[in-house]
Amino acid sequence: MMEIKNIKEEVIFKSDTATKIGECVEQAVKEGVSLKGAFLGQANLKGINLEGADLEGAYLSAAHLQGANLKGANLKGANLWHSFLEETNLEGAKLGSANLDYARINEANLEGAKLRSASFLRSNLRDTNLNEADLTAANLDSALLKGTSFEGANLKAARLGETRCIDEANFKEANLERADLRLTNIEDAEIEGANFTDAKFSSTEIAKKCIDKAQKGKDKLADARKIEEAQDMIKNCMRQAKDNSSEQSQALLMKKKMQER
Repeated sequence: MMEIKNIKEEVIFKSDTATKIGECVEQAVKEGVSLKGAFLGQANLKGINLEGADLEGAYLSAAHLQGANLKGANLKGANLWHSFLEETNLEGAKLGSANLDYARINEANLEGAKLRSASFLRSNLRDTNLNEADLTAANLDSALLKGTSFEGANLKAARLGETRCIDEANFKEANLERADLRLTNIEDAEIEGANFTDAKFSSTEIAKKCIDKAQKGKDKLADARKIEEAQDMIKNCMRQAKDNSSEQSQALLMKKKMQER
């Protein structure tokens, strides 16, 4: 028998068949049981399916969640300090105000995740997908951002002080309005089309360089979209012409058959 308790030591789920904590948690989620406030520190939850799970306020410090599926899960205010989230699927997950300090999140998928006011202090986000994620007021101080993608993400008022390898990150079309960039070298990253309105830079020279680079990239992206739209239009016209030609050929064939009769 396995059971899951909350921080107050109250049993919130009990399984008669599970022999491992991972099996117990997966069973609870499958049965639609809320695991709000669950105490799962250091738990081995590798590779399990927790899609849509309610883990709001859960204690998951140092938990092993490598390769787990947490798509659309509710982890608002969860404590994931020093947790292991390598290659974990957190697409669209709700992680507002979650503590992800010192967590290993490399190669994870957080596309479209809700991360408002979440903390990633010194976390490892190497090659992580944060495209279209909401990182408003998030703390990314000293995080490793080598190969991290924030394309189209909202980083309004986010902190990115002393981030490591930020020059190898992707911020294309990201919103960095009022972001604190005073202790970082984001000017060497991919920032085409990014919004730097009222962002804080270490110098006016760096600010100008970033804004100019972002604007030039924005113009290039706009031109590329126009070309892509024109190409799609041509393809649609050719497809329609081909369909019309096919219909005409079929009509002529039917007419010939009728005449032969």
